[in-house]
Amino acid sequence: MPTESEYLLDLFPESMRFDSQAINFVTDAAPPTLLIHGGADDLVDAG
Repeated sequence: MPTESEYLLDLFPESMRFDSQAINFVTDAAPPTLLIHGGADDLVDAG
């Protein structure tokens, strides 16, 4: 989750950022989920 937000940078220190990504919570047991990111989102850069 590339971000410039100081709040999110403090909430997710460098060592935790990869593990905080939603894709890391997908398992065979998890229900189907649709993740959508808007192109005009100026808070989170999809990278």
